[in-house]
Amino acid sequence: YSYSDEFSRYLLKKDYRVEKSKRNKGVVLKLLETRHHKDLVYLVLELKNKSKVDFELEYLKFYKVLSTNKRKASYQKLKLNLINTYNYPSNVKKEDSESFVVVLPKFSLGDNQCLQLELAEKRGSRIIILK
Repeated sequence: YSYSDEFSRYLLKKDYRVEKSKRNKGVVLKLLETRHHKDLVYLVLELKNKSKVDFELEYLKFYKVLSTNKRKASYQKLKLNLINTYNYPSNVKKEDSESFVVVLPKFSLGDNQCLQLELAEKRGSRIIILK
């Protein structure tokens, strides 16, 4: 076991209030906790499938997005590389949910920046974008 696996297991045992959530066609992606530890960022996520069809994961991507509300504003999307995943599901059965942890390199968000998660379904059209 690596240290990040050990810490991830510890994080999954706790209960959290939902920080953010986004739903699309019966599938709900929830960000439960963001935890900075050493030089890593741990995100505790939950994927809930309320639909009548199993949800197979194609990919989960992370971006640091810079945008302003002005009309002629710049929009910048930087991909964050995943370091590790713990308990990452490849499939979430219908009427079921899975909690997992993803580990990213340490980053900070400026005033006009946000973290964006993009989750896509294999052989399907469901894409969830959580900002």
